[in-house]
Amino acid sequence: MKKWLCKYWKWIAIVVAMIAIPAAAKAFLPLDEWMRALSSWVEKLGPFGVIIWVSRIAKNAMKESGAAKKKDDQ
Repeated sequence: MKKWLCKYWKWIAIVVAMIAIPAAAKAFLPLDEWMRALSSWVEKLGPFGVIIWVSRIAKNAMKESGAAKKKDDQ
């Protein structure tokens, strides 16, 4: 195996997975239908739906941030 391939095979695998997984999801899952359903649900709730949506995104972002911080502390 070439020297550069031995050194960078993990990064190459990550890039390939980052391209292949979303492409497979788009091909095999009804993502458009799910997004339309989510959009209509948020729209039906009005301003309260937007507040719920933003708060869930913020909660998940803080959760991920905390997980990254814990990992850095170890």
